[in-house]
Amino acid sequence: MKVAKPIRLIIPAFYQDQLQRRLVENPPDFNYTEIYFHYAIYVIATRLNAKKDADMITLNLHRIRSASIYNIDKYIKYLINGEFIIRENINDKGTTKPAYKINEKYLGGVYVVNIEPETKLFDKIIKKQRNRKAHFNRLAPHLQQMKDKFMNMDFDYTGAEDWIKSNLSVEKQYYAMVAISQLEDKRFRNFHRNETNNRLDTNLTNLKSDLKQFLIGDYAQIDVKNSQPFLLSYLIQTITTNNTILFSCINGVLDVVKVFGNKTIKKVLKIHHNAKKADLVNLSSYFESVKNGRLYEDFIELTPDDITRDEAKDAMFALMFSQNEIHKGHRRFIPYKKEKEIFASAYPLLYEMIKVLKEKDHTKLSVTLQKIESHLFIDRIAKELVENGIVPLTVHDSVIVERQHADKALQIMKHVFETEIGFVPSFHIDSLKPINKKTTRWIN
Repeated sequence: MKVAKPIRLIIPAFYQDQLQRRLVENPPDFNYTEIYFHYAIYVIATRLNAKKDADMITLNLHRIRSASIYNIDKYIKYLINGEFIIRENINDKGTTKPAYKINEKYLGGVYVVNIEPETKLFDKIIKKQRNRKAHFNRLAPHLQQMKDKFMNMDFDYTGAEDWIKSNLSVEKQYYAMVAISQLEDKRFRNFHRNETNNRLDTNLTNLKSDLKQFLIGDYAQIDVKNSQPFLLSYLIQTITTNNTILFSCINGVLDVVKVFGNKTIKKVLKIHHNAKKADLVNLSSYFESVKNGRLYEDFIELTPDDITRDEAKDAMFALMFSQNEIHKGHRRFIPYKKEKEIFASAYPLLYEMIKVLKEKDHTKLSVTLQKIESHLFIDRIAKELVENGIVPLTVHDSVIVERQHADKALQIMKHVFETEIGFVPSFHIDSLKPINKKTTRWIN
C-alpha cells in the first residue's frame, strides 16, 4: 500500500520564531491550531510568486476557507495585528480592495512545517490539487504531450538551493525556495490555461529566470526580443492600417473593436490622422526598433534624458500596464509619471494612442497583448513543434526545447509569425547551462 507523503510548507524561520513568542505573550482569542497560521503565510507566498512582479496580492477568502478552515479569516487577522502580514487597500478598476504581503522584516531563513496525511488540512489541500488537474483530460492533444513532459521534467534542487543562498537577498531567498519546493512535490506542479488571458501557466512561468539553468538536460530557450512592445506594434498597425471599422488580429481570432469599443478605436485613428496631417513623428521608427530587437537602445538615443536600458524598459512597461490616472477622493495623480514623460519624449504619438486604449480599463491593453501572445505561442507555435516531434516547455513568450532541436524550432517560430501576423521579430537563443557556461546568440 502506497503511503502518502506529508505536504511540506516552506515558511520563514524568523517569522516562525517570532510567532511562537507572540502566541505565548498575546494568545489569540479563539481556539487555534498552529498549522493554519503557517498555511495563511504560505498561501500569500505562493500567490506572490504566481504574480511574480507584484508587491501585494488580493485573496479570495472563500477559496482559502474551502481549502483550509472556515475561520481562516481569524488567523489572517491575528497575523495582521502582529504585523506578520501587511494589509493595505488598493485601487482595482475603480474599486477599493484589500491586498496583502508578508512583512519583509520576518522573511529571514527557511523553516519547514509538515502537514501530515490523514489530517483535515492535508485532505482538503490534496482534494483541491486533484480538482485542479481534473481538466487535464480535456486538453488539446499537443497540450497533453506538453503536460506529460512538464510533469516528468527533472530539476537539480540541491544546485538551485545553493544558488539561491549564494545569490539572492534574504527576502528573495524565501520566495525562491517556495517556488522550487512546489516544483519538487509533483502534486503541486501546475499546468493550466489562464481564464483571463489564455496563457499557459506552469511552475516554470513563475520561476526566477536564473533558476532555469537547473533543469536537468541539455536545453535551449528561444525568446522573442522586446516581446510585449513587439506585439503592441502589431496591434497598433492593425488599427491604423485597416480601411474597415471591423478590425481583427491574428487571422480573425481577436476583434479589436469588440475589445476596446468603437469610440476608442476612432479616437486612436483620429490621433494617427491628425499626426500625419501635421507631419508629426510617425510610428515607423518604433516599428522598426521592435522588429529589429533594438527598442531600448533606440529609445535611449531618442530621449533627451540620460537614461539606462533598465530605465527605458521601466518607462515602456509603466506606460503599457499602469493606469493613466488614479483618483483618491478629490485628488488625482499619475502613477509612474516620470517614466511616462520619458517615453512620451521619445514616442509622443504612440504615447497618446496607448493612453486612449487604456482610458476605460487599463488592463484591457495588457490582456489583449497576452491573448495575442498565447495564441501565437501555445495554439500555433507549440502545436507545430509537437507535430514536428519537438515537445516544448513554454514560458509565456518563449519556448524551451532540447538544444539539438533549437534550429528547427526557430524555423517553425519564424514561419508562424510570418503566417499569422505578416512579419517576423528578432529572437535570441540561450543555452540553459550554469551561468558561468551559458552561451547566447542573437538571431535576427
